[in-house]
Amino acid sequence: MSLDLFIAKLKGLKVKANKLAEETIKVEAPEANRKQLESGVNADGEPISKQKIRAGATTYANGYAKLRKRKGLQTKYIDAKFTGKYHESIEAKKKSATVYEMKAKDPKAKTVEENLGNLVGLNEEAIKEVEKDIALALDELIIKELQ
Repeated sequence: MSLDLFIAKLKGLKVKANKLAEETIKVEAPEANRKQLESGVNADGEPISKQKIRAGATTYANGYAKLRKRKGLQTKYIDAKFTGKYHESIEAKKKSATVYEMKAKDPKAKTVEENLGNLVGLNEEAIKEVEKDIALALDELIIKELQ
């Protein structure tokens, strides 16, 4: 590969890398948030807990736990998942060059978040997971483009 061709590839690589990073964040950040919630952890890295009725509780009330068990759902901790619609509605949107906003679009999101607190967003562990996903995607892009 000639030096001119190599330089041309490097110039195009920045644009492709930015686009790939953005696409990876839009897919992987919501997925990391879902995994976080499914393990009973909120956006602050703390166990999900009730904010109003039974404030501070990190487990479901007995009656609701029985209903969840009949539906085949876990009952050891609060995971904010019953139908899965809330979890699936979480998305990441680009607000500026380096800022993304995460939001649940489910119609019941406001109620869920009032009852269970800060659910949407990534804790430190989830951020590291997304950063790792971005790095792997960029590594693959660089290897492919510079061959």
